[in-house]
Amino acid sequence: DTNNQFSTITQQDTIEINNTKQSSNGVNKVKTSKINSEILENNKVESTTTKSKTQYKITNETYSNYFTSSGKMSSNIEKNAILDISGTLSNKNMIISTPVTITSTDGTGQLIEGTIKIVSAGSGTNVTNIKIKNTIDYQYGIFIENSNNNILSYNNIHCDGSRGYGIIMINGKYNIIMNNNISEDETDIGWTHSPIIIANSHNNTIKNNNIKTNVSNGIYFCTYSIGDYNTESPSTNNSVINNTIHGVDTSWCYGIQVMGYNNYILNNTVIGSYRGISSEYSLDVNDEKGGNIIIGNYLNATSLNIFGGSNSIIKNNIIDGTAVGISVSSKSQVSNNTINTGNSKGITITNSNNSIINNIINTNSGYPIYLYGDIQGNIITSNKINSNTTGIIILKQSSTKKPKNTKIIQNTIIVNSEYTIDAYDSINTTFSLNTLVSSQSIGLDSIRYSSDNSTIINNTQPSKTIELTQANYNTYFDENGNSIIGKINSEDTIKLSTDIKNRNMTFNVPIKLNGNKHVLYNVTITLLEDASGSTISNLTIINSNQKGIILKESNNNKIINNKINANETKSSYGIYLYDSSYNIIQENTITTYGNFVNFGIFLFESNNNKIINNKVNTEESGISQPYATSIMIDETTDIKEIFATYSILLIYSSNNNVTQNKIKLTSKFTKYQQPTEQCMNSMVGIDIYYDSNNNNVENNDIEVNGLNPYSYGFGVLGSVWATNTSANNNKFISNNVTVGGGYFATGFIAGLNSYNTELMNNKIEVTSQITAYGITLEASQNSIIIGNTVNQKSSINFLMELYTSNNNQIINNTLKAKGDTVYGIAGKESSNNNIFKNTIIANNTKTQQTNKIFHNDSIDVGNAGIMFYINSNENIIKENTIISNGNYAINITKSINNKIQDNSLKSNKLYGDDAIYTDKNNSVSGNFLYYIDLVVSDA
Repeated sequence: DTNNQFSTITQQDTIEINNTKQSSNGVNKVKTSKINSEILENNKVESTTTKSKTQYKITNETYSNYFTSSGKMSSNIEKNAILDISGTLSNKNMIISTPVTITSTDGTGQLIEGTIKIVSAGSGTNVTNIKIKNTIDYQYGIFIENSNNNILSYNNIHCDGSRGYGIIMINGKYNIIMNNNISEDETDIGWTHSPIIIANSHNNTIKNNNIKTNVSNGIYFCTYSIGDYNTESPSTNNSVINNTIHGVDTSWCYGIQVMGYNNYILNNTVIGSYRGISSEYSLDVNDEKGGNIIIGNYLNATSLNIFGGSNSIIKNNIIDGTAVGISVSSKSQVSNNTINTGNSKGITITNSNNSIINNIINTNSGYPIYLYGDIQGNIITSNKINSNTTGIIILKQSSTKKPKNTKIIQNTIIVNSEYTIDAYDSINTTFSLNTLVSSQSIGLDSIRYSSDNSTIINNTQPSKTIELTQANYNTYFDENGNSIIGKINSEDTIKLSTDIKNRNMTFNVPIKLNGNKHVLYNVTITLLEDASGSTISNLTIINSNQKGIILKESNNNKIINNKINANETKSSYGIYLYDSSYNIIQENTITTYGNFVNFGIFLFESNNNKIINNKVNTEESGISQPYATSIMIDETTDIKEIFATYSILLIYSSNNNVTQNKIKLTSKFTKYQQPTEQCMNSMVGIDIYYDSNNNNVENNDIEVNGLNPYSYGFGVLGSVWATNTSANNNKFISNNVTVGGGYFATGFIAGLNSYNTELMNNKIEVTSQITAYGITLEASQNSIIIGNTVNQKSSINFLMELYTSNNNQIINNTLKAKGDTVYGIAGKESSNNNIFKNTIIANNTKTQQTNKIFHNDSIDVGNAGIMFYINSNENIIKENTIISNGNYAINITKSINNKIQDNSLKSNKLYGDDAIYTDKNNSVSGNFLYYIDLVVSDA
């Protein structure tokens, strides 16, 4: 479990709940509590014995107690033990033959001229926070050999000897190499010491590493000999994600070199290498095909940015600098890349059956797209090309080796040159629906071709302006609402000259559509893939039983300053992005309401979009609905465990910015609705679901108010229960959130398999008649909760709740609530959390619990500033200020190895250490009543 990789204690139940109080002298005093008696009765568990992980302190002096002179591990070292390195180990190796954690708790642990080698029997080892510096030949940093399920993280490795690799892996599977700093310097022996080198290894993850190489490949999946090891087997199904690599201009230095197939190269940054990403090998046996997937990378190489082997997918990359952009082999797809290459070529094609789709290519004197030799079946479509030379050039190798059967379709090419396309050397070339402008001509006249061997279809002149009316609509659209090719061409501007009613508009070329102060009634606007790059602005759309604006596989569009009112019985969407990326949705006013599904702005499988400064008004139906295990979002797509009403919703969508929007979400229920089997209506302001990563939700105003059963402000959920998808690295920053509910209201929730969520500097206010939650962490891990203010008023209050949520940082938050029962922070089965410097005011207004009959949660109601129980271990609670009129300010039971120290604590009648109710296996020290500012005078 990578989320608990640094855990040092076995977490088991040890103490019955809430039946003892540890005094300052360590003697347990029996206490009774009316509030806790029911918890005790309902949660009786037999006591068991626990054992801490064995920890060995490894120094230069004690090394021989645990390893032989050759580095062989002692058989006395226990499985899952911690090897804690302190100080420098010189000329000492470690051969790990049982799974352990190798770390340095004091941060001084380093190996000089030493290697950590993990062999098969050591599978499951973690190596973290270790420094390694080697200069001699064949001295590796960390070596994984025939070993699986290891984690190498937060290490600092520098190796310079011949074949002195930083991290080397031979025959490894399911290993994780993450968050390391790895470097090498050029030496007399040259190129044979890559920072990371891997051979015949599969299903590994290499992510978030910082790599500096001055001569060799940065990350190298190799099929040649490595040191003493010979292998010709390619590596497969590995993921290389979000690494930063700095290289140099030498032909031995590729940022990422992949000799294998079905590997994922995602969201990396490569600067300065001779090649940025190089992909070789592919699987092409019978009907089984697979190359490598290269998506979302930023590259600035010195010779060639991306070399793609056969069957590759090269998508959504950004390429800058003076080197060649992309070179492809065969049967590959190159799409949605942005390429700026100066005097070098943009895309070179020297093999067959490739698709070059929807790329933006800018060059100075280098050809944007270059085809050469005896190749055939290449398709070049929907690209935008700007250059001072010919946009697409097709050249023969000899009189018998000419490019054949090339299709050039729907491209926009603007060049300061005689020809937009030079295809004179080619055979059977198709030119169709291109927009072409050269320095000397436009349209067909700008193409150099052989008329005997070409097919010409409507290559157009520059854009025009169309004054669209109800009367001339059929001139430009067919009976199904599709724009007519040749009537509406790429980059045309369409202005409404009258109101238009009951006529849909679907575009298959990029256009500019402007409302011009007129109204569309019952008109849905759809942009298809070939309409990428469109602008829709200043429209007023009023629809009944129709969606507003749909982007379907359409990218780089701008949807700006539109007013959309959508009322649809089954599924009411204001703006819907389906598999659409790099769009800007800005300054729109959207109102949606309907009888069932109701989404203001909806992103599905859509990445890198900007949702900025929109006003989204959404109204929940007020029609009682039972809980739905899944919801059909369109005719074919069924999504599990989502609700029917969201103002802004992201599903399977990453790298989006949702900023400065004003959300107002209400319900049509006019009286309080207790949840029943037939009434489970729920609504959410902004939500992120399922395999959605790196989204930023910032500076939004979110107002949610309704008497429906369940109301939420904003949140993130990684997966459906019993599945393994996740949501990672999503940020929620500086939002103002107000949630008013009937039965249940929540400000923020991070749900199942949400990892590394950041919730910072938000203002959250929650009111409810029955139950209110400020911040909920439910089966989420590694969250950062810093600087938030939560104010809450309800009968039952949980200002912050943790359920099976571990490794969180909860720091500098202000939590205040009033109600019949108040928990400041309540946790169950939640461990390794740091709770520092928070201010918690948790005062209940009545002496007995009310509305408990309506409470349905794994954590029962109660009163305390902080409460943890049942397997909530190794939490650190430090330097908090807590005021509670419950019996105790802090209540921790049936949990071990928690540290409670240096807090300002005041409960109903107790303060300091005495205001803590806990088991004896927890540490209590230095708690007091109030902070005092002490001024010392020199007098």
